[in-house]
Amino acid sequence: MTIIPAYNPIAIGPNRYLQDLFTTESARGKGVARALITAVYEQARLAASPRVYWQTHETNTTAMALYDKVAEKSGFVVYRKNI
Repeated sequence: MTIIPAYNPIAIGPNRYLQDLFTTESARGKGVARALITAVYEQARLAASPRVYWQTHETNTTAMALYDKVAEKSGFVVYRKNI
């Protein structure tokens, strides 16, 4: 798991981007991911970061079931084009 400071010129502090949250299959459903996210939230609070955010693939419904409980959807859809 990687936490990256993400600077937004209109935010009141650096946000935190949570990258690559992953648990092994044997750890899933045991609260490990929730505990990791909670730890990230605490680190963000200590760093005075107003927001933590991350992305997931639309097919990652298992993770999204947890994410819906611990955060709110931003409403944004990400577009990209590889060049």
